[in-house]
Amino acid sequence: MSSQDYKEINKLINDIVGLDTKQGENLSLAIKNYFDTKPVSVKLVSKNNMSFNIKGITEHSIEADKAMKRYTLKLKEDTRLLKENGEFCGIKG
Repeated sequence: MSSQDYKEINKLINDIVGLDTKQGENLSLAIKNYFDTKPVSVKLVSKNNMSFNIKGITEHSIEADKAMKRYTLKLKEDTRLLKENGEFCGIKG
């Protein structure tokens, strides 16, 4: 990922939730970690079905995936509590 791509993604995050929020910080970090984690090698197995053999998934990408799943569960729980208390406004667009 180029630094320009990262800047554009951060601009979108800032426009939606704000980079100065914990959610914005977490999203920015997760996206950076996702793009920084690269497979060691990618080999085309078959030209017909375009399946790929990806080797060398790093521990870093596995931990980033686990962190995103934990964050998603927490966000769902926070949203559920807001709905129960009648404080959830939803997304207006």
